[in-house]
Order: sequence, then C-alpha cells, then structure tokens
Amino acid sequence: MFTPFEELDALLADFTRSVRDILGDTFVGAYVQGSFALRAGDMHSDCDFVVATTVLPSGSAEAELRRLHDEIPTRRGFRTRGWDPADPPRPGSLEATYAFAAYAQSFAD
Repeated sequence: MFTPFEELDALLADFTRSVRDILGDTFVGAYVQGSFALRAGDMHSDCDFVVATTVLPSGSAEAELRRLHDEIPTRRGFRTRGWDPADPPRPGSLEATYAFAAYAQSFAD
C-alpha cells in the first residue's frame, strides 16, 4: 500500500481515519513524504508524512490531535526502534507535519 511493511501501512491507514474524523471538513488529505514517498524507505527509515488542512487545527481539534499523537507509540505497527530489532532506540518512527492546503496549492500554480 504505502510502504513495504504491512503493520506500518495499517497504522498509517488507521491514523488517517482518526485524523479525518477529528478534522472533519477541514481535512484535505494525508501524504507520505520522505524516503517512503520515494520508494526508498527501508527497515531503518522513519516515516514522514504531511496532513493538509483548510485551516490550522486549534481548540478541541488540536487537543484531540495531540492526544492521538501521544497514543501512537502504543499502537501496533509503531516502532521506537528501527524496523530491525537490532537497531538502537530512537525517539520515534512517525513524523507528522500539518500544512494549509492553500500553501501547497500556491506551489502548483
């Protein structure tokens, strides 16, 4: 689907559903970026992605997103080490960016 790792794909799909539920109509899309977007991600790669929105998340939506991000390390598919158990510990394997869709569109014009 998105990566060569089924557990990571399932985590990304579940995360995207949760973000869409939290953001509602302000959700534009979620996109893998970095090494996995270039089909170069491997068991040592972190997973970078961007969530495009029509407005900056704030208030209860921001609070719910923060809770979601805090919960990610408890989910199946998340690794605090690389995809290889022999990798040394690192801060995390998912890195998110939230961006206004209008800014992304300005680069396309």
